[in-house]
Amino acid sequence: MMKFKPYQTRTYDREGFKKRAACLCFRSEQEDEVLLVSSSRYPDQCTVPGEGMEPEEEPGGTAVREVYEEAGVKGKLGRLLGIFENEDRKHRTYVYALTVTEILEAWEDSVNIGRKREWFKVEDAIKVLQGHKPVHAEYLEKLKLGCSPANGNSTVPSLPDSNTLFVTAAQTSGLPSSEFVNSFVSTLITAEGPPAASKTKVKEQIKIIVEDLELVLGDLKDVAKELKEISPGFAPFPSYKLYIFIKEMRASL
Repeated sequence: MMKFKPYQTRTYDREGFKKRAACLCFRSEQEDEVLLVSSSRYPDQCTVPGEGMEPEEEPGGTAVREVYEEAGVKGKLGRLLGIFENEDRKHRTYVYALTVTEILEAWEDSVNIGRKREWFKVEDAIKVLQGHKPVHAEYLEKLKLGCSPANGNSTVPSLPDSNTLFVTAAQTSGLPSSEFVNSFVSTLITAEGPPAASKTKVKEQIKIIVEDLELVLGDLKDVAKELKEISPGFAPFPSYKLYIFIKEMRASL
């Protein structure tokens, strides 16, 4: 039986990608065993628990809620492993590590749609997922490559969404907020000190800077495209943060 949420409202980022969150649920802090659940659409296939974000919901909250509903577990939410893009389905998924502390015997999806769950060694889980969920396999491959439990760092910076520039415990945005950009531009243009001609010149200089940033963004996107051709599961490139910063600057001019 396929899972259906009649009350769910989908949310999207500025580029039209559906915003999702998921958790790699580990049996212990060693992160050598991970919990997979059966797919609601194809019960004989396994998947990483996760779903779309709801309005006003932060990615960490979505991740915790979904593993409770889909896998019937509670635990300690850890670091953000990265944001992974599925170009075919237009998804971007925030993926967190979670150490399981409580396992329910019966849970929402087991009762409603008969969903199953099973522990796998990380290497085995990658093999299981590669055939039908290659992007999910990328979550675990990214974990093995560079995001060990000891360093606590995310391998891919977080992406601010279209309405809320949130910051999770695992990362910071790395770029000025909308409020900072607005204040910065307004101060330069409307300050009482410089004459009108100087204000116009400042505004023109800001426009030139923004145009230069757009050229840099284009180069970064080309690099990202080439990397995605090499690795289809390549996570979103940090250039998206520059894209948002440029849009905020343009909106303030």
